[in-house]
Amino acid sequence: MRFIDKLLNWIFPPKCVCCDEILDYESEEIFCENCLLEWEILKKEKCRTCGQPLWECYCGMRDNHDGLVDAELHLVQYDKKLDNAVNKLVFSCKDRTVSAYFRGVAKEMYKCLYPRLPKDSYVVMPVPRTRLAKKMKGHDQSEFIAKEFCKLDDFIYCDLIYNVGEKSQKLSVNQRERSENAKKSYKIMQDNEKILKGRNVILIDDVITTGSSVVRCAKLIKSKGAKKVYAFSIAKTVR
Repeated sequence: MRFIDKLLNWIFPPKCVCCDEILDYESEEIFCENCLLEWEILKKEKCRTCGQPLWECYCGMRDNHDGLVDAELHLVQYDKKLDNAVNKLVFSCKDRTVSAYFRGVAKEMYKCLYPRLPKDSYVVMPVPRTRLAKKMKGHDQSEFIAKEFCKLDDFIYCDLIYNVGEKSQKLSVNQRERSENAKKSYKIMQDNEKILKGRNVILIDDVITTGSSVVRCAKLIKSKGAKKVYAFSIAKTVR
């Protein structure tokens, strides 16, 4: 740990991402012991759709028409009716600009999800937050996670997709509305074929529900010549 990080931890002690318990000032973990235990148990759950362990699950997204997303990999399952470590971590990342949280999630993705991909070089891109949400919260959690993920290996970070919408996907009441909102919201910067042509892309989001946002982003990425798109998320929403 760098000296400046140690100093900041003395002034602003690191806290558990889930319960706010104060951690050791030299800790690079984001969980306290109890929350880490719960998190590891939740990672071992079986997919409610296919019954496979999460690390073997390749369940497709509901909106993944034409197979635009080549694989969707997630760490855990998100059930909005529960009050558990998954929900608390997701909301902490959405609501708080704490670098350690994004770094911790990126490490989990690198450790648990990245080994499941074919050996290759990858371009890493976030699914961008709406401008209004970014202004209100002061950050884009997927962007921060993607940037931390790139520090862990020889990845290329790109933020070629931007979100022009003002309506959050979670405000859409059904699958069709989510899909229509995603089509209107996500755009891609022009003249970037040289960056994406023939490349494999890791697309990072925090939570995937129907997959409308990820699929729309994948369509835009592949329109610029990308070969394959793999979606990484903290969690996949379950009913």
